[in-house]
Amino acid sequence: LGGSVGSVENPGTTGGYNRGRTLTHELGHNFTFNHTFNSSSCGNQLWSDIPAQTVNNRGANIYEWPSGSGNFYGRSAENSCISTSGQGDQFMNYMDYVYDDQMRMFSIEQALDGYAWAASRNWAQVVNGVITQISSSVSYATSEREFTVEVTFDEVVTGFTQEDIILNNATIVNFNSGDGSTYSFDVQAIVDGEVEVSIARDSCVGVDSGDSNLGSNKLVVIVDTSAPEVGTVDIGNIQDTYYITSQNPGINLVLKNFEDDVSGISNYYVSVGLSPTGQEIYPATPYSSAFISIDESSLSALNDFQQYYVNVFARNLVGLDSEVVSNSFYYFGSLIGDSDGDWDIDFVDYAYFISNYPGIDIAPVTGSAPYFFPNFDGISDEKDLNMFESQWNWSLAQQTRREEPNYTQQSGPGTRPKLSLLNEQLVVQFDPDASTSQFYLKYAPDDYVISYLSSNLNSNIVLNGNDTDSGIIQMEIADYSFNRTTPIELTFSFENNTDAYDFLKYSFSTYNKTNQIVAEGYDYLQTAPSNYRLAQSYPNPFTSGGTTIEFDLPVTDTITMFILDIRGRKVRTLINKEQLFGYQSVMWDAKNDDGEMVSSGVYFYQIKSRNFNEVGKLVFVK
Repeated sequence: LGGSVGSVENPGTTGGYNRGRTLTHELGHNFTFNHTFNSSSCGNQLWSDIPAQTVNNRGANIYEWPSGSGNFYGRSAENSCISTSGQGDQFMNYMDYVYDDQMRMFSIEQALDGYAWAASRNWAQVVNGVITQISSSVSYATSEREFTVEVTFDEVVTGFTQEDIILNNATIVNFNSGDGSTYSFDVQAIVDGEVEVSIARDSCVGVDSGDSNLGSNKLVVIVDTSAPEVGTVDIGNIQDTYYITSQNPGINLVLKNFEDDVSGISNYYVSVGLSPTGQEIYPATPYSSAFISIDESSLSALNDFQQYYVNVFARNLVGLDSEVVSNSFYYFGSLIGDSDGDWDIDFVDYAYFISNYPGIDIAPVTGSAPYFFPNFDGISDEKDLNMFESQWNWSLAQQTRREEPNYTQQSGPGTRPKLSLLNEQLVVQFDPDASTSQFYLKYAPDDYVISYLSSNLNSNIVLNGNDTDSGIIQMEIADYSFNRTTPIELTFSFENNTDAYDFLKYSFSTYNKTNQIVAEGYDYLQTAPSNYRLAQSYPNPFTSGGTTIEFDLPVTDTITMFILDIRGRKVRTLINKEQLFGYQSVMWDAKNDDGEMVSSGVYFYQIKSRNFNEVGKLVFVK
């Protein structure tokens, strides 16, 4: 009983009705099986192993989701008694009304009933009689309210009249008296729905055999003259309400509330085009499932920044179509300013932009970050610089842009930046060939306070992604002029709140004006000296412009610094107080403590503390 009954041509493996498995359904009636949905109420369970059911399931089906996962579910079942039984409908049972390819099983209790029925029959008595067959050119469903039915007896009979025809939801028109063994008539449905036609047993007698006719098969035809009700289309992989991107390609659809209560939904037709009903990108294609995935390879004709429409209509079993419903999206295969197409506006894109500026045009635009639509004016100017900065800031706000660059220790033909930490200021000087530079430093915000102050550029764009709360210095700076003669410099305030020195890792990357790498890598900044030191003053000799004296303090200490003449007499007190540890400097302007300019000659500068005493020599020339 669990197999298919039918011809080789119709094995029951496709959608629709009146295929091989429908014949198995009819065989079930011969075994006295009722329809599974013929329970008089939800409390009336026809078989112990089939939940009670009061409504047939029509277009219910088994589906696998996601495709290829091996997970199977039931969909679109009526589950008319689930609130009473706590169980869904066994819609795959041969005795339900579903698509032919969904009929999969009889239950054990049904099978036992069938065996018992067959064992109790007097087969000689059962088969005696004139075989009566009823058929129609309509296979199972039609959109026409009227159709033709033919009755065939296996011999000439007498006594057959219109009154012997059993009808449900139909009337007869144009009854043909026939030739004694074949009769035809037209049936007209009263309302949309199932029309049932059969011939009663013992309604006529065979001329040759004298036997009464056997009851005919029951012809059931669904008449559906109304198109399906249109539903809604949700795009599952839409980004930020409106966009499909190359980062989440293809189109995933969820169709809801398409309904046809009479013949059911046969297929959904999906197209993608430049307008509602358009098919320029993807032609109307049928799908049996309401969960649809269109592969990226089928959408290769999508263009950046263009609006497209996903258009869907449903077709019922009789071939009537619903209205078309559309849902639009904008396609972004790349972002403005994203030169390498990785959906991240980073230093690589910045170096490319600067190497092509002026000459690159990415503004003006409409929309909001990152989904900007081009309205370019063919001019490279400040609007383009501002546009790139806007995209850079958006990208920086994404979490991955806050991560430390993953550079090797050193690459490229150029030199690493020169870092100078003095008087609570950090100066970063890049390779002279660099036109675009990146500097990244991570620190403990409880131990250090570091803030960007300035650069030495005039024609420039400085991208500042610093985050003092997280302890991140992240800056990218460029000089887009061709005639620069001095290296790019960044200056930061640098406050060390610890009592010891530390090593902070910094990363860097630099490109030249032709977008070739100059230097890239990482190194470490020593945040405070580990030893006392007194440096040679500079410039030396010096004039009235003054000279600078640098000194290092590994700890906070009370120090004095004096200028002495050749005879050892004190000329000027430069420092006499507690100084914070770190890299320090002081300037002497060649004046004594009275504010008078000293004479030309040799002088000495001396630094003293509890743990350090050092002397240096300098020359002043008027």
